[in-house]
Amino acid sequence: MDLLGACAAGVVVTVGLLVRWRRTPARLAARGAASSVVGVRGGRSVAVGAGPQVRLMSGRILRQVDMVAIAGVVTGVLFVGPASRLAMRLDAAGDGARVGAPVTAEGTVFLVVFFGVAVGLTTAALFALLRPLLGDGLRSGAGFGLMLLVVVGPLNDPIRADTGEFGLIGPGLVPVLALVAMAVVQGAFLGVLMARLDAAVPLPSARARAWAWYLPLAPLASSGAGLIGFVSIPVAGGVGVAVRAVSAATGVSRRRVVEGGRVVLALVVLLALPRFITAIVTIAAT
Repeated sequence: MDLLGACAAGVVVTVGLLVRWRRTPARLAARGAASSVVGVRGGRSVAVGAGPQVRLMSGRILRQVDMVAIAGVVTGVLFVGPASRLAMRLDAAGDGARVGAPVTAEGTVFLVVFFGVAVGLTTAALFALLRPLLGDGLRSGAGFGLMLLVVVGPLNDPIRADTGEFGLIGPGLVPVLALVAMAVVQGAFLGVLMARLDAAVPLPSARARAWAWYLPLAPLASSGAGLIGFVSIPVAGGVGVAVRAVSAATGVSRRRVVEGGRVVLALVVLLALPRFITAIVTIAAT
């Protein structure tokens, strides 16, 4: 299988998993909530509330960091990197001067391993940060992807990517549509994947079955403490803590606080929308 075929296979697998898992978050919600306060012993869930509170909170933070690491690496390697390579090739196909440019293994590895994983970890951490407001599932994840594209897209100009092979992805409608599709699919996949991880990943315990879930943290930890720190900051604090704090301080129910947070997110998107529309119209018209 050639490089483009492998990239296409990764995208197809992602879409297939998304379709297969599209109805699972609601069923897994209760299991995910329970997994936040239980451990694993002898294949059964057991309460760990009797342990020291510091140990419990540390376990919860480590669990969230692990979920972000798994989701970020999976989405980056399986979808973000391969989809970026396919989008670049699709755009090059519309440019006669670049259509014959070779797809090298070095450029593809860079997109998948470095760019894909970096983007995957960043978006997974942001999703974990906003998850108490957005919820899980296909629609919530797709909304997150579009929201991120609208708010961050015009700032970082994500349509352009310098890989050293094709130069910069040129302007036009094709890269715009490809970027929107990538944002929706990646966000939706994050939504369903995080729900499944929340139901499956246990708190750290002495059991090998529990610690096996934390093996993905090893290569990330060896690559530098800064990366783990970057991922752990949003998930350790998170909007969930803010929701509980506001609810306790004001006496307003958590549901109302969450609804207020969603209104704030909607206002942020509305404020960023004109700039996003202007950027898209300008790029598509050139």
